[in-house]
Amino acid sequence: MDALDKIAGPAADLLQRVDAALGRHGAPPGHQVWPLLRWVGSLPGPAVQAVVGLRPMQLPGDDVRALTDRLVEAVSTVDRVGVNWEGDAGAAYFSQWSAHRRHIADPDTSLGARLDDFGAYLDDVEGWIAESRVSLAMRLALVMKSAEAISVVTGLDPIEVGLAAATIGALVLEEVEEICKAGEELRETWETRLAALPFRPGPEFGPSTGGITRVDL
Repeated sequence: MDALDKIAGPAADLLQRVDAALGRHGAPPGHQVWPLLRWVGSLPGPAVQAVVGLRPMQLPGDDVRALTDRLVEAVSTVDRVGVNWEGDAGAAYFSQWSAHRRHIADPDTSLGARLDDFGAYLDDVEGWIAESRVSLAMRLALVMKSAEAISVVTGLDPIEVGLAAATIGALVLEEVEEICKAGEELRETWETRLAALPFRPGPEFGPSTGGITRVDL
């Protein structure tokens, strides 16, 4: 249980009141909560619960990177077979095997490199989740001890309650917006490196020239 788990329960009651007050009283024209509501697309309560649902579990970045070693070992196994294959068929085989070898284990652009990148991406996602939970917990702690929180819970004047709810809503949604934008930036950063990897075939060979094919087993 982290800081967000500890504060999420007490904050849920306050945010439920905030959501209800916004629904009943709205917010003053031009208040900063309006563009935040449009951008996030949610009231503060559900928006917070969405972030609370991001669990800081151990993503399998190391396990994904370990698959690269298995691919490299598989390529090495084929290379160690050492079949001496001559002739047209042998040339065609080695051309295609070289293309597959590059596709599987090239150090820069290959399935192995993509797996390494995907493992690093999972590490970054895990870091984004952890940082997001800390920042939201700090923002919730700030609003829960605010004067606006007292007004939302105990206030009788609808205008006062509505303004206080709008202020709290803006503070919470502002943090959620930053979290979402950080997630989008993370996705954009990795998008190219995680794109589908096209296979680059070797040169094609025409019909056999009738030469001798020799295979040493």
